[in-house]
Amino acid sequence: MSHTNFCVASEQDKAEMLKAVKAKSFDDLFVDIPATFQTDAFNIPEGRSELEALQTLRGLAAKNANNITSNAPVGGNRLYRIRVEKQ
Repeated sequence: MSHTNFCVASEQDKAEMLKAVKAKSFDDLFVDIPATFQTDAFNIPEGRSELEALQTLRGLAAKNANNITSNAPVGGNRLYRIRVEKQ
């Protein structure tokens, strides 16, 4: 399979995935789901570029209340401490 940051699969990747789960097509993966729960009418917005997605996620993350700081280097074990603000 391709190793990227994206959910992109080549035709060969798709064929390998289907073979691994012993399915002939992706539709075969949904045969056990009742037709009343299957739809093509999902209200999903257009895709975004990686940069747009990261900007959106960073904006959402900035809205989070954060009183925890990390004292560990990137990739190291994370040791956290609570930051108490005096009033």
